[in-house]
Amino acid sequence: MSIKEPNVDEMVENDLRIFLASKYSEYGTINTQNNDEKSKYLHRTNVAISISLVILLLSLFPFYMINHSASQAQKTGMVNATNE
Repeated sequence: MSIKEPNVDEMVENDLRIFLASKYSEYGTINTQNNDEKSKYLHRTNVAISISLVILLLSLFPFYMINHSASQAQKTGMVNATNE
């Protein structure tokens, strides 16, 4: 002979809801922390890429001017050599 509770299904369902709600809350907090950290690293990456592009553009101008003036000097030298 076993003793049976009249509302076992309700008790199990209630305990399961309480358990799931606590686990959702616990892991939701961990997930939020992980997302915040990912967002921080993504922001740092965007800043680093932006700084790299600025440095690239700043170094491109002198590089272009040096190569452009050298190629102009070679063309001018060739023109003067052919005229003489």
